[in-house]
Amino acid sequence: ANVDNLISPPKLTDLQFQVDSVLRGTVGGDIKLKYPQNGDYKSAYNFIDLDRDGTDEAVALFTNNNDDIVNIAILTQENEDWMVTNVLPGESYYKEVDFMAYQDFGKSKHLMIGWASNSMDNQILIIYNYETGSASDSVLTIESRWEYEDLAFADFNQDNYTEIMILALPSDYRNTAPFLQLLAETEENTTDSISTINLPRGILSFEQVQVGYIDSNTYGLMIDCLMTDETMSTIAVSFADGKLSLPFNGKEEDTLYQRTIRNSPILSEDLNGDGVIEIPIERYAAGYGEGTDDPVFFIEYSTFTNNQLAPMGDYYVNYNKNYRFAFPSSWKKQPISVFVQPDSNEAIFFIYNNDDIHDFSDELMRINVYSTVDGTDKLDKDRYFNLAQKGSLVYSASLPLTQEENLALTEEEVKSLFSLID
Repeated sequence: ANVDNLISPPKLTDLQFQVDSVLRGTVGGDIKLKYPQNGDYKSAYNFIDLDRDGTDEAVALFTNNNDDIVNIAILTQENEDWMVTNVLPGESYYKEVDFMAYQDFGKSKHLMIGWASNSMDNQILIIYNYETGSASDSVLTIESRWEYEDLAFADFNQDNYTEIMILALPSDYRNTAPFLQLLAETEENTTDSISTINLPRGILSFEQVQVGYIDSNTYGLMIDCLMTDETMSTIAVSFADGKLSLPFNGKEEDTLYQRTIRNSPILSEDLNGDGVIEIPIERYAAGYGEGTDDPVFFIEYSTFTNNQLAPMGDYYVNYNKNYRFAFPSSWKKQPISVFVQPDSNEAIFFIYNNDDIHDFSDELMRINVYSTVDGTDKLDKDRYFNLAQKGSLVYSASLPLTQEENLALTEEEVKSLFSLID
């Protein structure tokens, strides 16, 4: 009845409690722990072998209650006793911790922290060096700083070492183009930019960043972007001959991001598990077009082959209800359309004819989604069969008693063509 009784702060483990006691005894007990919001290290106390001697150091994140600057403390063990050996203040403007990582980078490993402003609109990656001496002399120092909107870690140049791809989105995006910057470790074990490339100016935000094969032979980055006109688009990036490039682009008016502009917020995805990322291409369902009220779109997932988009399959994707239906091969050359009932959000699949989007005389299938919270008697169970359930949402379908023989589906076929979107 009272949700306040259900909320409690994270509990420290015994080891974390030991470190916490030493830290508070050293810097003062009036501190507030700070937790990274993303990444593999989401605790305020993380144990990492920074000097690679086989014994973990503790990395603590905290603020003093008299200010909101996040501090980093390094604690080491000596004769099984913990001691604070280094306290390094964070950046005064960045009050939040986006992520913390201990990352292979080139031939070495570095502690990396992504700092963010209170609004999470501005972020900066700081790469740290841990310089070792005796336990009490080891110290954490800043190696370099890099502003970012998003990040990706991978071996982009295929040299068996990890690089960092910085995705930058300047706040004044109308006058300054977004850009990508590839960071690598130099022979002097410092971080440097080895290539930079500008992106289209119309990008408002990076919605998804995927590392993988963007065609059967090209390793790189696939970026789904939200554009300033609220459409979505996709950009592919590769690294070859010492520089970043945007492959699959033709003439200026035939770039990949222009060919993939879509109204639906559908993301790229490796649908068939072959390691190559499929790109969603949008088209109007039969009977709909520019200027149509509440238009319905179909998604043609495609990959690149010989610098051409090769369709993998057509889908109806309902992103509001988080499901996807793949068209069977028998439907692909038919004028298939979908009408979404405004009151129930039920999707009616039918053959479009007579120029009437409300003519369902050649109905093929219906998909309905309802919540068990609203009751279990929402559908005629003699007509509908279950496809899936996620939480309180039940996904079901019905088939008409009669339909064109060459387009007819069985219940098992519908189930195999239906899938939920994670």
